Amino acid sequence: MKLTIREIARRLALNMDTLERWIKQGRIPVTKRGDEGIFNETELKRWARSQRCSYRVSTQPDNNEHQTGSGMLALAMDLGGVFAGVEGSDKASVLKSCVSLVPGLSPDFQEILYAQLLEREALISTGIGKGIAIPHPRNPLDKGVDCPTVVTFFLDQPVDFDAIDDLPVFVLFLLLSPTVQDHLKLLSRLSFCLRDGAFVSFLKKIPEQEALLARVKKMETAIESKER
Repeated sequence: MKLTIREIARRLALNMDTLERWIKQGRIPVTKRGDEGIFNETELKRWARSQRCSYRVSTQPDNNEHQTGSGMLALAMDLGGVFAGVEGSDKASVLKSCVSLVPGLSPDFQEILYAQLLEREALISTGIGKGIAIPHPRNPLDKGVDCPTVVTFFLDQPVDFDAIDDLPVFVLFLLLSPTVQDHLKLLSRLSFCLRDGAFVSFLKKIPEQEALLARVKKMETAIESKER
């Protein structure tokens, strides 16, 4: 497969300098020819999983315009990526692990986001029941995140999250939004999916990113048909 270096960087949520340095060092299975990179997509996805990096099936346009309508949730989940085997023995350590895996965050902003998530959890747990939590900052992010993003984390072991039904949490959907409108739209669509018992059962199988996105896109089509 052949893509521009910029497109590959966006798919992996890496900055251009880092990607080009890793290509020169042979640390990533991509060969650079001019402004393009040549790679085997299956091999690159496998590399991304081994490095616990996100691999986006699609990417945002260069002008950073983001969708607030059709397929918004699926796009936000694609941008955030899916991570399995996330470690942690309690709520705080799980959130720490999750923040460290969010694509594209600087170390300084990771600390800021982690503090904001703990602050939100101190008010009331984001564990909504059925083994699911939807952590998020109390307020929209004025930096660090340009587009609505949902990062999906399947935990190595379920942990107590002070959920409303007292069941331990096995999956987290981290919502990161630059505006209140984006947050509410994402939360509404995600909640619609999570009310479906078959979808929750599907999550317990720890699906790969492509399968999860395909399922969400199908459910969003149903949502949008009702909104018309």
